Amino acid sequence: MKYNIAIISPKTWIHHSAVNEVVLYFYFMIKKKFDVKISFNNIDLERINIFFFAWNLPKDAIIPENSIIFQSEDLDKSTGWMLEGERGSRYIELLNKYKVIDYAEFNLQSDIIKHQNKKFLPLLYCDELKFIFKREKKDYFLFYGILTEYRNFFLNKFAKYNIKILDGSECWNYGFNRDLSIAQSIATLNIHKTDKISKFQSVRCFYSLINNVPVISQKFQISDSQDFYKESVNILDDLSPDGIKKIIDHVNDEKKQKEKFELFKSYDSEKIFFEILNSLNDSSKNQVL
Repeated sequence: MKYNIAIISPKTWIHHSAVNEVVLYFYFMIKKKFDVKISFNNIDLERINIFFFAWNLPKDAIIPENSIIFQSEDLDKSTGWMLEGERGSRYIELLNKYKVIDYAEFNLQSDIIKHQNKKFLPLLYCDELKFIFKREKKDYFLFYGILTEYRNFFLNKFAKYNIKILDGSECWNYGFNRDLSIAQSIATLNIHKTDKISKFQSVRCFYSLINNVPVISQKFQISDSQDFYKESVNILDDLSPDGIKKIIDHVNDEKKQKEKFELFKSYDSEKIFFEILNSLNDSSKNQVL
Protein backbone atom coordinates (compact mmCIF):
# COMPACT_ATOMS: atom_id res chain seq x y z
CA MET A 1 0.00 0.00 0.00
CA LYS A 2 1.36 3.43 -0.98
CA TYR A 3 0.28 6.92 0.05
CA ASN A 4 0.55 10.43 -1.33
CA ILE A 5 0.07 13.26 1.16
CA ALA A 6 -1.02 16.08 -1.12
CA ILE A 7 -0.97 19.73 -0.07
CA ILE A 8 -3.39 21.52 -2.40
CA SER A 9 -2.61 25.19 -2.27
CA PRO A 10 -1.42 28.16 -4.31
CA LYS A 11 2.29 28.42 -3.55
CA THR A 12 1.88 32.07 -2.59
CA TRP A 13 -0.75 31.24 0.07
CA ILE A 14 1.38 31.20 3.22
CA HIS A 15 -1.27 29.70 5.48
CA HIS A 16 -0.68 26.20 4.16
CA SER A 17 2.33 26.29 6.49
CA ALA A 18 -0.06 26.34 9.45
CA VAL A 19 -0.49 22.57 9.19
CA ASN A 20 3.11 21.63 8.40
CA GLU A 21 3.37 19.60 11.61
CA VAL A 22 0.16 17.72 10.80
CA VAL A 23 1.45 16.85 7.34
CA LEU A 24 4.67 15.60 8.90
CA TYR A 25 2.73 13.71 11.58
CA PHE A 26 0.90 11.79 8.85
CA TYR A 27 4.16 11.26 6.98
CA PHE A 28 6.14 9.88 9.92
CA MET A 29 3.27 7.69 11.10
CA ILE A 30 2.55 6.17 7.70
CA LYS A 31 6.28 5.71 7.03
CA LYS A 32 6.41 3.24 9.94
CA LYS A 33 4.48 0.72 7.85
CA PHE A 34 4.01 1.91 4.28
CA ASP A 35 5.57 3.77 1.39
CA VAL A 36 4.60 7.45 1.60
CA LYS A 37 5.54 10.73 -0.04
CA ILE A 38 4.56 14.38 0.34
CA SER A 39 3.60 16.31 -2.77
CA PHE A 40 2.42 19.80 -3.67
CA ASN A 41 -0.64 20.13 -5.93
CA ASN A 42 -0.25 16.60 -7.22
CA ILE A 43 -2.74 13.71 -7.39
CA ASP A 44 -1.08 10.32 -7.69
CA LEU A 45 -3.41 7.79 -9.29
CA GLU A 46 -1.17 4.92 -8.17
CA ARG A 47 -1.42 5.78 -4.47
CA ILE A 48 -4.00 6.51 -1.79
CA ASN A 49 -4.16 10.30 -1.70
CA ILE A 50 -4.63 12.20 1.55
CA PHE A 51 -5.59 15.78 0.72
CA PHE A 52 -4.88 18.86 2.81
CA PHE A 53 -6.86 22.00 1.85
CA ALA A 54 -9.07 19.97 -0.49
CA TRP A 55 -11.22 23.00 -1.26
CA ASN A 56 -8.44 24.14 -3.61
CA LEU A 57 -8.81 21.07 -5.83
CA PRO A 58 -9.73 22.05 -9.41
CA LYS A 59 -13.24 21.21 -10.57
CA ASP A 60 -11.88 18.99 -13.33
CA ALA A 61 -9.47 17.10 -11.05
CA ILE A 62 -9.51 13.30 -11.40
CA ILE A 63 -9.80 12.14 -7.79
CA PRO A 64 -9.59 8.40 -7.00
CA GLU A 65 -12.50 7.02 -4.99
CA ASN A 66 -10.22 5.77 -2.21
CA SER A 67 -8.93 9.28 -1.45
CA ILE A 68 -9.07 10.77 2.06
CA ILE A 69 -9.60 14.41 3.01
CA PHE A 70 -7.99 15.84 6.12
CA GLN A 71 -10.68 18.19 7.40
CA SER A 72 -9.05 21.16 9.13
CA GLU A 73 -11.92 23.64 9.39
CA ASP A 74 -14.49 24.38 12.05
CA LEU A 75 -17.73 22.80 10.81
CA ASP A 76 -20.12 25.32 12.30
CA LYS A 77 -21.36 28.83 11.63
CA SER A 78 -18.00 30.38 12.46
CA THR A 79 -16.63 29.17 9.10
CA GLY A 80 -18.53 31.63 6.95
CA TRP A 81 -16.87 30.93 3.62
CA MET A 82 -17.90 27.28 3.83
CA LEU A 83 -21.57 28.15 4.06
CA GLU A 84 -21.65 30.53 1.14
CA GLY A 85 -20.09 30.88 -2.28
CA GLU A 86 -18.65 28.47 -4.82
CA ARG A 87 -15.57 27.47 -2.84
CA GLY A 88 -17.60 26.45 0.21
CA SER A 89 -20.10 24.51 -1.88
CA ARG A 90 -17.28 22.68 -3.62
CA TYR A 91 -15.65 21.77 -0.31
CA ILE A 92 -18.88 20.43 1.19
CA GLU A 93 -19.42 18.39 -1.98
CA LEU A 94 -15.96 16.84 -1.62
CA LEU A 95 -16.48 16.12 2.07
CA ASN A 96 -19.63 14.21 1.21
CA LYS A 97 -18.04 12.24 -1.62
CA TYR A 98 -14.77 11.11 -0.03
CA LYS A 99 -13.58 9.69 3.29
CA VAL A 100 -12.71 12.22 5.96
CA ILE A 101 -10.23 12.46 8.83
CA ASP A 102 -11.03 15.33 11.18
CA TYR A 103 -8.90 17.04 13.83
CA ALA A 104 -11.94 17.59 16.09
CA GLU A 105 -14.30 14.93 17.39
CA PHE A 106 -17.18 17.37 17.69
CA ASN A 107 -16.94 18.36 14.02
CA LEU A 108 -18.18 14.87 13.17
CA GLN A 109 -21.46 15.57 14.95
CA SER A 110 -22.23 18.25 12.38
CA ASP A 111 -24.77 17.37 9.70
CA ILE A 112 -22.56 18.91 7.00
CA ILE A 113 -20.99 15.51 6.25
CA LYS A 114 -23.85 13.09 5.59
CA HIS A 115 -21.97 9.78 5.33
CA GLN A 116 -20.31 7.76 8.08
CA ASN A 117 -16.86 7.25 6.52
CA LYS A 118 -15.41 9.95 8.75
CA LYS A 119 -13.04 9.58 11.69
CA PHE A 120 -11.63 11.75 14.45
CA LEU A 121 -7.84 11.59 14.65
CA PRO A 122 -6.26 12.82 17.88
CA LEU A 123 -2.89 14.39 17.14
CA LEU A 124 -0.57 12.85 19.72
CA TYR A 125 3.07 12.26 20.49
CA CYS A 126 5.50 11.69 17.62
CA ASP A 127 9.19 11.38 18.42
CA GLU A 128 10.22 12.54 14.93
CA LEU A 129 8.62 15.95 15.59
CA LYS A 130 10.80 16.82 18.56
CA PHE A 131 12.84 20.01 18.26
CA ILE A 132 16.39 19.63 17.02
CA PHE A 133 17.54 22.38 19.38
CA LYS A 134 17.56 22.64 23.16
CA ARG A 135 14.62 24.25 24.93
CA GLU A 136 15.82 27.36 26.74
CA LYS A 137 12.85 28.95 28.45
CA LYS A 138 12.61 32.75 28.49
CA ASP A 139 10.09 35.04 30.19
CA TYR A 140 7.20 35.22 27.73
CA PHE A 141 3.98 33.45 26.83
CA LEU A 142 3.41 32.81 23.12
CA PHE A 143 0.39 33.16 20.88
CA TYR A 144 0.71 32.42 17.19
CA GLY A 145 -2.09 32.60 14.66
CA ILE A 146 -4.45 35.05 13.03
CA LEU A 147 -5.47 37.87 15.33
CA THR A 148 -9.20 38.48 15.66
CA GLU A 149 -11.22 40.86 17.82
CA TYR A 150 -12.05 38.00 20.18
CA ARG A 151 -8.42 36.89 20.50
CA ASN A 152 -7.29 40.46 21.12
CA PHE A 153 -9.84 40.71 23.93
CA PHE A 154 -8.42 37.54 25.47
CA LEU A 155 -4.80 38.64 25.06
CA ASN A 156 -5.56 42.00 26.68
CA LYS A 157 -6.47 40.11 29.84
CA PHE A 158 -2.82 39.00 29.97
CA ALA A 159 -1.57 42.59 29.53
CA LYS A 160 0.45 42.59 32.77
CA TYR A 161 2.41 39.55 31.57
CA ASN A 162 4.92 39.38 28.75
CA ILE A 163 3.11 38.07 25.65
CA LYS A 164 4.88 37.41 22.37
CA ILE A 165 2.56 37.38 19.34
CA LEU A 166 3.39 35.84 15.98
CA ASP A 167 0.72 37.04 13.57
CA GLY A 168 -0.10 34.25 11.12
CA SER A 169 -0.56 36.78 8.32
CA GLU A 170 3.22 37.33 8.22
CA CYS A 171 5.16 34.66 6.30
CA TRP A 172 8.24 34.82 8.54
CA ASN A 173 6.15 33.74 11.52
CA TYR A 174 6.13 30.16 10.31
CA GLY A 175 8.97 27.66 10.26
CA PHE A 176 12.15 28.07 12.32
CA ASN A 177 11.23 31.44 13.85
CA ARG A 178 7.99 30.05 15.23
CA ASP A 179 9.60 26.79 16.40
CA LEU A 180 12.29 28.68 18.30
CA SER A 181 9.65 30.97 19.81
CA ILE A 182 7.69 27.95 21.03
CA ALA A 183 10.83 26.39 22.52
CA GLN A 184 11.70 29.57 24.39
CA SER A 185 8.23 30.32 25.73
CA ILE A 186 6.93 29.63 29.22
CA ALA A 187 3.80 28.27 27.55
CA THR A 188 1.80 28.65 24.35
CA LEU A 189 -1.73 30.07 24.38
CA ASN A 190 -4.64 28.35 22.64
CA ILE A 191 -7.37 30.92 22.03
CA HIS A 192 -10.56 30.27 20.08
CA LYS A 193 -10.92 32.32 16.92
CA THR A 194 -14.39 33.59 17.89
CA ASP A 195 -16.84 33.14 20.76
CA LYS A 196 -18.78 30.72 18.54
CA ILE A 197 -15.98 28.14 18.64
CA SER A 198 -15.50 25.72 21.52
CA LYS A 199 -13.55 22.87 19.92
CA PHE A 200 -9.99 22.14 20.99
CA GLN A 201 -7.51 23.27 18.32
CA SER A 202 -5.18 20.28 18.48
CA VAL A 203 -3.49 21.42 15.26
CA ARG A 204 -2.11 24.42 17.15
CA CYS A 205 -1.32 22.63 20.41
CA PHE A 206 0.03 19.15 19.79
CA TYR A 207 3.42 20.35 18.49
CA SER A 208 4.05 22.25 21.74
CA LEU A 209 2.92 19.24 23.77
CA ILE A 210 5.26 16.91 21.86
CA ASN A 211 8.13 19.20 22.82
CA ASN A 212 7.18 19.43 26.48
CA VAL A 213 6.07 23.06 26.21
CA PRO A 214 2.99 23.69 28.39
CA VAL A 215 -0.23 24.82 26.73
CA ILE A 216 -2.73 27.22 28.33
CA SER A 217 -6.06 26.73 26.60
CA GLN A 218 -9.46 28.29 26.80
CA LYS A 219 -12.10 25.92 28.06
CA PHE A 220 -13.24 23.55 25.32
CA GLN A 221 -15.77 20.80 24.71
CA ILE A 222 -14.84 17.64 26.57
CA SER A 223 -15.57 14.22 25.10
CA ASP A 224 -17.89 11.86 26.94
CA SER A 225 -15.44 9.08 26.11
CA GLN A 226 -11.66 9.29 26.43
CA ASP A 227 -10.34 12.80 26.00
CA PHE A 228 -6.72 13.00 24.90
CA TYR A 229 -6.16 16.62 25.85
CA LYS A 230 -8.14 17.48 28.98
CA GLU A 231 -5.40 16.47 31.42
CA SER A 232 -2.48 17.30 29.12
CA VAL A 233 -3.14 21.04 28.84
CA ASN A 234 -3.84 23.78 31.38
CA ILE A 235 -7.46 24.88 31.01
CA LEU A 236 -8.25 28.53 31.74
CA ASP A 237 -11.93 29.22 32.43
CA ASP A 238 -11.52 32.27 34.66
CA LEU A 239 -10.20 35.45 33.03
CA SER A 240 -10.11 37.42 36.27
CA PRO A 241 -6.65 38.54 37.47
CA ASP A 242 -6.77 35.88 40.18
CA GLY A 243 -7.80 33.21 37.68
CA ILE A 244 -4.96 34.08 35.32
CA LYS A 245 -2.42 34.17 38.16
CA LYS A 246 -3.61 30.75 39.33
CA ILE A 247 -3.14 29.14 35.90
CA ILE A 248 0.30 30.77 35.48
CA ASP A 249 1.38 29.45 38.88
CA HIS A 250 0.17 26.03 37.74
CA VAL A 251 2.20 26.28 34.53
CA ASN A 252 5.31 27.19 36.51
CA ASP A 253 4.94 24.06 38.64
CA GLU A 254 7.49 21.85 36.85
CA LYS A 255 6.36 18.67 38.61
CA LYS A 256 2.73 19.09 37.48
CA GLN A 257 3.77 19.96 33.94
CA LYS A 258 6.03 16.92 33.74
CA GLU A 259 3.07 14.73 34.76
CA LYS A 260 1.00 16.28 31.98
CA PHE A 261 3.75 15.67 29.43
CA GLU A 262 4.20 12.05 30.49
CA LEU A 263 0.45 11.48 30.22
CA PHE A 264 0.36 12.95 26.70
CA LYS A 265 3.36 10.86 25.72
CA SER A 266 1.81 7.68 27.13
CA TYR A 267 -0.99 7.39 24.57
CA ASP A 268 -0.25 4.78 21.91
CA SER A 269 -0.29 7.23 19.01
CA GLU A 270 0.85 4.69 16.41
CA LYS A 271 -1.85 2.18 17.34
CA ILE A 272 -4.54 4.87 17.36
CA PHE A 273 -3.39 6.30 14.02
CA PHE A 274 -3.43 2.98 12.17
CA GLU A 275 -6.73 1.87 13.67
CA ILE A 276 -8.30 4.97 12.15
CA LEU A 277 -6.49 4.74 8.82
CA ASN A 278 -7.19 1.01 8.42
CA SER A 279 -10.84 1.52 9.29
CA LEU A 280 -11.21 4.09 6.52
CA ASN A 281 -9.35 1.93 4.02
CA ASP A 282 -11.64 -1.00 4.86
CA SER A 283 -14.61 1.23 4.21
CA SER A 284 -13.43 1.64 0.60
CA LYS A 285 -15.18 -1.64 -0.07
CA ASN A 286 -18.43 0.21 0.52
CA GLN A 287 -19.40 3.17 -1.61
CA VAL A 288 -19.85 6.48 0.21
CA LEU A 289 -23.51 7.37 -0.04
